[in-house]
Amino acid sequence: MKQYFAPYLCCDMVKMATAFNTTVEALELELMDLVAGEGVKIDSYNKVLTTVKKCEKTQIQKDVVALCDTLNFKTQELIVKTAILKAGLVVKSNVPMSADEKPSTSQVKSSSSVSSS
Repeated sequence: MKQYFAPYLCCDMVKMATAFNTTVEALELELMDLVAGEGVKIDSYNKVLTTVKKCEKTQIQKDVVALCDTLNFKTQELIVKTAILKAGLVVKSNVPMSADEKPSTSQVKSSSSVSSS
């Protein structure tokens, strides 16, 4: 039945029932099971089966907006990282250093400049 309806945007269920040698009511019940979630609407009053077209333009616009949001986030992230590096700030880890490890000169410089402020 899906193959019968596939090339059409709209199909008369009376003609479909005649082609499949069944009643319109039996056809309608069978179609309800077949087209659930397939983008097809059944008009029981007018006995018409119609295809719901998905708007590709809307989907493209949603994809572009999502891509722009990602790009904006990554750009802001890079700006913040660059500002941190330019300011000479160092992010210290929560892992304590062992006794034989010494902080690097950039850590000492950043720590002393921050504490003197």
